[in-house]
Amino acid sequence: MIEYKSKLPGVPIAYIDPTYTFQKCSMCVHIGNMNGKNFECPDCGHVEHADVNAAFNIALSTNIVQFSTESDVLKGNIDVPKVAMV
Repeated sequence: MIEYKSKLPGVPIAYIDPTYTFQKCSMCVHIGNMNGKNFECPDCGHVEHADVNAAFNIALSTNIVQFSTESDVLKGNIDVPKVAMV
């Protein structure tokens, strides 16, 4: 369903291997520990919500993602990402 919906406005899809997305530290890529909903890296000390850490690992595993300091929310547009409108 995601692939179908994204093709309509031309949003690119990237398939990634989900292995270790929750266990891998998004800062140093070492395997960390889960403590409830928190992720803790014993190597670098990074602490993050487990879902946020996994989301960063997924985003960083693709070459098409670009992080921007300006978000659409700050511009008043929260409906459709500009990439989808192109």
